[in-house]
Order: sequence, then C-alpha cells, then structure tokens
Amino acid sequence: MLNLTSSPIMLLTAEGPSDIVLHPAKRTAAEHVTKCYILRGERIRTGSSAIDAATLSAPGADRILALNRFLEQEIQRDRAENGGDGMVLVDRDVLRHVDPRLAAHVAEPHPDPLLVGGPEPVKVSMLIRPPAAGTPNKKAADGDPTRYTLYLDRAGICTDDPTTDEIGHADTWEQLQWMARGAAPLERGGRLWALNNRTLTVLFMADIKLNQDPHATEDRPR
Repeated sequence: MLNLTSSPIMLLTAEGPSDIVLHPAKRTAAEHVTKCYILRGERIRTGSSAIDAATLSAPGADRILALNRFLEQEIQRDRAENGGDGMVLVDRDVLRHVDPRLAAHVAEPHPDPLLVGGPEPVKVSMLIRPPAAGTPNKKAADGDPTRYTLYLDRAGICTDDPTTDEIGHADTWEQLQWMARGAAPLERGGRLWALNNRTLTVLFMADIKLNQDPHATEDRPR
C-alpha cells in the first residue's frame, strides 16, 4: 500500500503485532488536481474596506488524465513491490477524479479526530473508497423536484464493499446544506457525500459548504 498524500499515515490495524506507518511517496496525487483562485473582477465591501471576489477553478481534463495515469503507475508499482492487487492512498479532494476502473485500488485515509496530533503521523481507523457514479433518480427523471440525495459511507480498513446509508433527499441547495450540517457528526464514523440527481455528479462536504452547487450548470451526466 502506497501513501500518495503529503502526511505520514498510521494504520490502526485490528490484528497483527503492531500498527503500520506509511510515509509519503516522493510525489503526491494532489499535485495533479491543485485548484486555484480566479478573480471575478468584482469587489465585496466588508465595512471599512473592500476585497476582490474569487471562485475556485476546477482542474482541467488534462490534469485529471495525468492524475489517473499517475495513479495507474503507482498501483502497478505497489502491486510489484508488495504483491496483492495494488493499493494507493490519496487525499479526499482527489477521490472525485479517480477513473472508475481504478476505484477499487484507491482510497482516502479517514482519520479519527481524537487520534490526530501534532507532528505525529495521522492515525487512521478506516479507509474510504471513491463513491460510485450512481444511477439517475427515477423520480427526478419523471419531473419530481427532488434534486439531491445525501449519503453516508461506512467502511472498515481496506474493505472492498463499503456500506452506504441514504440520509435523505433535498429539493434545494439550501436544504442540502442544512441536512448536511445536521448529519455532520456522523462523519466520525464514515464520510458524507451527496449526489446531484440531475447531473449525476458527486458532492463532498467541501462542495456542500459552498454558496452554490459547483456542478449545477452541468447539463449531462458524467
């Protein structure tokens, strides 16, 4: 298993004589999908002064292609060095860009917030797979206004079959945000994510906290 994040990771194993510490590889997966701020050309007054408004720019197709080529190479390297099927760990922001054919070999280390501390390795109690693309919501396809579905992934270390619970449906972006805030404590035992039932795009908590759906203008499923 290769650590493609920027932090040392300690896997808290349920069995075995000791826990496993994985040090970062030379290159990280996040280098390929780094986002940048793009100024909108407008200013927002904060009282005594004004600041420039900006938005996040998503990585381009070339960066996503480079990311998946990099992941494929590292999966092959792990398979050659450690045997087994090959497994790499990446940062949460990378998961959405993982090619489905590589998803079984890529996971996000989910830290236990009570065990994270200082310069010590991030202590991990589970690994989370990239969410599946999902299928269109039949009610939404039939004209039902339900637009978003909030889910919770629950999984043990290196599981190939995470359990996904459906938390609820939301008709608007604001409803989804309120629902996600209420369910936030559940992230200690997994990962919250939502599906836009119209565009079939996956939204993580970092997306849900934005002022608007970053994928709302997409007019076709991915």
